[in-house]
Amino acid sequence: MKRIFFLCLSVLFAVGIKAESVQQKKVDRETFEWRYEIMPAVGQGVTGTELVRVWTYSKKAQLAEGQAAKNAIHGILFKGYPETRSASGNIAGRAPMIADPAIEAQYEDYFYEFFKKGGLYQRYVTYIGNGQPDKVEKVGKEYKIGITVVVQVDNLKKRLQDDGIIKAVDQILDGSMPRVMVMPSRAWMQQHGYMTSSQQLGKTVYNPDYEGALLKDPNLRIAISKMNELLVKRGFDVKDFNAALQDYNTEAATDAVRMSKTGAEIAETAEDKLMKVAGADIRVEIQYTLSTQQGGSKTQMQFTMEGIDAYTQKPIATQTSPSSLQNTSNVNMPIMIESAVVGQMENFSKMLITHFEKLQRDGREITVIIEAWDDFEDGLYAEFDGEELHEIIYDWIADNTVKGKFNRGKTSDNYMRFENVHIPMKNEKGRDIDAMSWLRNLQKKLRKEYDVDSKVTSVGMGNVVLVIGGK
Repeated sequence: MKRIFFLCLSVLFAVGIKAESVQQKKVDRETFEWRYEIMPAVGQGVTGTELVRVWTYSKKAQLAEGQAAKNAIHGILFKGYPETRSASGNIAGRAPMIADPAIEAQYEDYFYEFFKKGGLYQRYVTYIGNGQPDKVEKVGKEYKIGITVVVQVDNLKKRLQDDGIIKAVDQILDGSMPRVMVMPSRAWMQQHGYMTSSQQLGKTVYNPDYEGALLKDPNLRIAISKMNELLVKRGFDVKDFNAALQDYNTEAATDAVRMSKTGAEIAETAEDKLMKVAGADIRVEIQYTLSTQQGGSKTQMQFTMEGIDAYTQKPIATQTSPSSLQNTSNVNMPIMIESAVVGQMENFSKMLITHFEKLQRDGREITVIIEAWDDFEDGLYAEFDGEELHEIIYDWIADNTVKGKFNRGKTSDNYMRFENVHIPMKNEKGRDIDAMSWLRNLQKKLRKEYDVDSKVTSVGMGNVVLVIGGK
């Protein structure tokens, strides 16, 4: 009898294992169909985490509940989610951590192991309320199960970097990190009354009073500090805005407007001056507005950040998103800013990195102006060893631009203009160069080979002028 009992027990155990195996295969199969929806959840997680609600589809409710954690991780990695309107106000969206869809297929074996039962995914997600569904809906023959989870996005990202699935910023850019500086936008300065006016060359010029804004507005200081923290965390070389202002004040003030000898005016804005002192490649301009909701009991922030190339002044990245709601009586600015920005930092950072990769590949874009003094005999048509000076200059620019990329603009006896001039970011010794140091090589050539003196000056970071015939 005992033998029969144990035999039956063994059969039942084997059948149970087989049933569990079949069930697990079904779960695994449903896993890699990735049938779910993901959206931000109301609430604020701790730093480095994201609070999301996952809607999972399955014919069995208990299977859908088990899939929620995997789907949340997959959504954070490959889908992201848009800004969502809720009864309590807008909730910020999030860009996917991995923007390239080919990565999932490229590392198929890795992600299979990552998401299988007992896989690494479970280290980076926790359920809210013991994993009990927020809502269960019947959709045809299936269930749609809503569950809220917390994803440890920072730790998840580090794991993928450590495993070589995605690259850190310094790896993408071969260790040459862009320098960025966070500062308030001109629009924000105007809206808050931090502008001053002065007369220059018979015109009224308006410039931002950055020092006054930093002194009088503690929220601005907090916003800049928080943005600096988030950018440093992502590997960027950050120049502190307040430090740049102090550096600027210790240097000799530059003219607000430079006028070339031919009378062509080139304005140098306050932003231009600061970027020259900071030596930043990109400036990140921020602006934000606070609004009360729910009868004034809640406050929400709408936060905008825009990346601008310091050389061309062209926008290269823009993100706008809302913060979580906070009690108006107890607003915490750093938390509010982080809730608005953190979900968009992945996409924003990628746009900055993509632009910097393009600069490394195609060179910085600058404008070059060549002028000759009226008393320089024959001007740019002066001959040296059978070549006219403007030909020598043209050939040098053609030989020293990246892939020969530039456009020749207006030309006269004493004036040449070159636009969209692509210059390398490093010299032959691997050292960083800017527009002025690049053009000084032409200045040295003219002096050494043709005994022609000249002077190099700059307006902002992306406009350089070489005046021939004097220093």
